[in-house]
Amino acid sequence: MNIIAASIKKYWLYIVICLLVGCINLCYLLGYKVPAFFTLEILAGVLLLYLLFFKKKLLFYALIFLIPVSVPIGIGGGSNLSFPSEFIVFLLGIFIMGRAFTGTSISRDLLFHPITIILCADLCWMLICSFYSTIPLYSYKRAFIRLIYLAVFYFFAAELFKNKKNIPLAFIIYGIGMIIPVISSIAFHARYNFIPAAAYKMTVPFFNDHTIYGAVLAFLAPVLVIIAAYQTRNGKGKTLKILLWSLTAVIIVGLILSFSRAAWLSILITLIFAALIWFRTKFSTFLIGTSLLALIIFLNFDSLTEMARRNDSKSNARDLSEHVESVSNIQTDASNMERINRWKCALRMFADRPIVGFGPGTYQYNYGLYQVRSEMTRISTVTGNRGHAHSEYLTYLSEMGFFGFIIFLAQLFFAVYTGMKIIYKSRDRYTQALATGLLLALFTIYIHSIFNAFLDIDKMAMLAFGALAGLVILDISYKKELSATTVDYDISPNNERL
Repeated sequence: MNIIAASIKKYWLYIVICLLVGCINLCYLLGYKVPAFFTLEILAGVLLLYLLFFKKKLLFYALIFLIPVSVPIGIGGGSNLSFPSEFIVFLLGIFIMGRAFTGTSISRDLLFHPITIILCADLCWMLICSFYSTIPLYSYKRAFIRLIYLAVFYFFAAELFKNKKNIPLAFIIYGIGMIIPVISSIAFHARYNFIPAAAYKMTVPFFNDHTIYGAVLAFLAPVLVIIAAYQTRNGKGKTLKILLWSLTAVIIVGLILSFSRAAWLSILITLIFAALIWFRTKFSTFLIGTSLLALIIFLNFDSLTEMARRNDSKSNARDLSEHVESVSNIQTDASNMERINRWKCALRMFADRPIVGFGPGTYQYNYGLYQVRSEMTRISTVTGNRGHAHSEYLTYLSEMGFFGFIIFLAQLFFAVYTGMKIIYKSRDRYTQALATGLLLALFTIYIHSIFNAFLDIDKMAMLAFGALAGLVILDISYKKELSATTVDYDISPNNERL
């Protein structure tokens, strides 16, 4: 009894949060809107304010868990809010920025790190482009969202990540939150015998479609594999190892059954990149090779798209082998044809406004005028008022011009450079393992960004900016470890060295 009482006293806040969330969900399912549901909502609001002012670290971890299970709700004017994650992000972001204005300092090493400077330059350029935007209100809104994301997922996360055990913990918590969407998606898909055609709706309501769902799973897979592998090799606690590998298995199974070709391709290319790291490939070699490959694709882009137009679509093929084949066979896939249509629109938009672009968040409202009828597909809209450019790189080109595009590339290459430097030069195996996991995870989204644009969605923003924050903190700390002896870290809860 004394042990139970001590546990309740120590973890009372966690118990209250779990009970409150459980009661709210139960009341919602049973339809008890008044007064029970309303009363519980008030209690949840009071608890949120308490966490905001006194337990921000716990609120941050609760936010991470809630992001993958949040669902969109209408807020009027045709806009949606991912609830409760975006609501909490907004409150936490405003609180963090308010605290900064009241004199709370940011570490000089963090503030003047190249990646931080690039992220701030990106935000400043977004504001400049918003001033010249075709729809300034939408662009300023997009810039404000990016500011909130940076405040919460980068600067606040970096503050927590100074204790390096919090880096893997953040991604483990996100992975635990993903269990519910994965089980829900697999159960839905199983009712249709896992045919690829049904994959597009299986992730609702947690994810709008299977592409962002697949991108998140592809991001989590390498970092969780690295964490689990390191714990297996160097850590203590058999139960923890089993739980980590079980979580990793759920994520990998969800990834395989996501039927997101871009996610599969990003994992495949990331495995090649991992092999380059294993063989200690120099960053300069990677940079030259990547630049040459991008140049070859750019110079042959018209030829590739001309080949695509000569073939019939087999998107949503019922046969799995055909679906896999369409990953490498862009000519025969209607959805890939529509991507090419969007890409060409983005390039034409860039040619019209190469300096400041059309403004952040405005591609979908402008690309219709740049469609060519011969390039449109059966899933195109006549007015061209639906969706994004299906490429983060081309979104930057069309919305923020050449300089915005260069800033985004700089972010990519500095992240890769920083990660490879830590992996090659750090003497601490734990630091090396974390850097490897974060770099491979980031690499998946940089590959995925060729085909989609998800960095302005909270479900991906937390992962991408959080991983960048983790790399920066590891980069700041690894130099101090160069002269120290190698230390074994264990992510077990009872290991104080973390």
